[in-house]
Amino acid sequence: MVMKKYFCPDFVFFIMISFFLFSLIGKAEPNARTEVGIFYEKQKLTSAANAKKFDQTVNTIKETGLKTRLITSAVFKENAAKAPGVYKRIYISLFSNLFTPEEYKWLAEYVKNGGLLICASPLSATDLNADGIYDKAERAKDRARRKNGDWPVHGIQAHSTVSLKTIKVISVCPLTQGFAQGVFPVKKGFMRNTRNGNATVVAEAEAVSRNNRKLNNAVLVSYRKLGKGACIYIAASPFSSGVEGVKLFKNCFSAQVFEWLVYEDD
Repeated sequence: MVMKKYFCPDFVFFIMISFFLFSLIGKAEPNARTEVGIFYEKQKLTSAANAKKFDQTVNTIKETGLKTRLITSAVFKENAAKAPGVYKRIYISLFSNLFTPEEYKWLAEYVKNGGLLICASPLSATDLNADGIYDKAERAKDRARRKNGDWPVHGIQAHSTVSLKTIKVISVCPLTQGFAQGVFPVKKGFMRNTRNGNATVVAEAEAVSRNNRKLNNAVLVSYRKLGKGACIYIAASPFSSGVEGVKLFKNCFSAQVFEWLVYEDD
């Protein structure tokens, strides 16, 4: 018995369309622009408490409605000049503070080419040996750099944790949207002790150090323009700065702030 061969044009057409659609889906994802790339280093979340704080920060960013993606140190292998076309914003939490000189250079290039870098991290520790360990020699060299006025890319020097008492809004702008100029008490909060180098400060704070030294006019929120982009530094995280601090934190990710600070080619 000889089997007849049947040709079904509809079936062939279905297969061709399916392959075409799958090819479009495969190409769309890499080209999709992430609104916030959140830098994530699992090894730095050394306790359950820190992991919880990081998750709370991520959830606060997601509450803004922006599309987010966790990114790792693999991002530094990407082309820094093209990275703003992939990540409109990059956020670095206070749990990530050790980077190599090449990685710091990458962050600066990302900003210059139109990225918005938002940091709670002081960006103050340099891993000269690229071994993931911050040794005494590297600490000493970083201290010497800071004394010589070598500021991080965001223009702020920040170190020990202090108690946040009040927020003082000194400039009404997109970063302080929802606030009038004035002083706002914080029920309970913490922030980094900060000093301004070459950034523009929009909100300050009154804080108290661990030895009960009163700190006036500490930098709470600032920005620094660099090339087509900008760096924002916020000295308090959403899990440690009260309702007012959360509002300021969310403002950093607003469309108004991006349009105000970042120049994009038409």
